[in-house]
Amino acid sequence: MRLASRWNCATVLPRRQALRAMAAVLWRHHRRQALLMDSSTLLDWLRRHHPGVTIEPLADTLGGFSHTTLVVSIGGVPCVAKGGTIDTRREDIRREAEALTLATAAALPAPRLLALLDDDHTTVLLTGHLPGQAGVTLYQATPEVRGAALARLGVIMTSIHA
Repeated sequence: MRLASRWNCATVLPRRQALRAMAAVLWRHHRRQALLMDSSTLLDWLRRHHPGVTIEPLADTLGGFSHTTLVVSIGGVPCVAKGGTIDTRREDIRREAEALTLATAAALPAPRLLALLDDDHTTVLLTGHLPGQAGVTLYQATPEVRGAALARLGVIMTSIHA
């Protein structure tokens, strides 16, 4: 049997092996999805860890697929909360907190890091809420709006790599 990439394994492997391989991939994906924190769990976690503070959901966010992200009001202040329970995703959140700290220090346009919260099972990043829209929504925008957003991104990337 010749070597095959994962994209064309169904054409190389016998049908039964291909079906088993696809079932295994789907099962792993299902298990990962089951481990993701949903919006209500993130909200409950924030409330448990901040007793006496009013925490209200404002909106789900668009575009994020690896973490649960919500726009919330904490004590009347709009914030963005991003939570993770899987070790690799928790580490991603910690790296994002470090990157936001560096971006702020370099005067780059980034949300302000408000807190990085950790317990034995969950990591939550709290940032300031910035006006604007999620990048994924730009796909539906007019060419002029997309062009302006990409031009601004070019200016930001130039300042980062200058």
